[in-house]
Amino acid sequence: MLPISTHSVSDWLTVLWCVVGVGSVLAWWGAAVSLRRSAALRRLTGRYATAEATLSGWRSVSGKYGEVTVAFEDEKGVSYEVPAVTERIALRRTVRAVYDKQHPADARRIRVAIAPRTLWSRP
Repeated sequence: MLPISTHSVSDWLTVLWCVVGVGSVLAWWGAAVSLRRSAALRRLTGRYATAEATLSGWRSVSGKYGEVTVAFEDEKGVSYEVPAVTERIALRRTVRAVYDKQHPADARRIRVAIAPRTLWSRP
């Protein structure tokens, strides 16, 4: 049991502010990871479009990242298969190809957006 009365109010406020600070850092970290995985910032520019995609192959690049082949159809219905680097977790999730509307086959401009895991899709 913590001896609450032995600590002053300023001590408790310091502890609470530290807890709030750590929680805020973790929340911002989670938001940044989510934005990166979903490619949300790229989609907001209007220069990029998204399409349902399938991934095939896996060649490890470093750690949890690897090169895959992304197969998708653009807005006009033209099919593409483009190499891209993504996280290993993308192989187990629903993904979307985020591609440049002007150059859909450009491997330097394509990203794989990983759908967030929902409560209903967890094992």
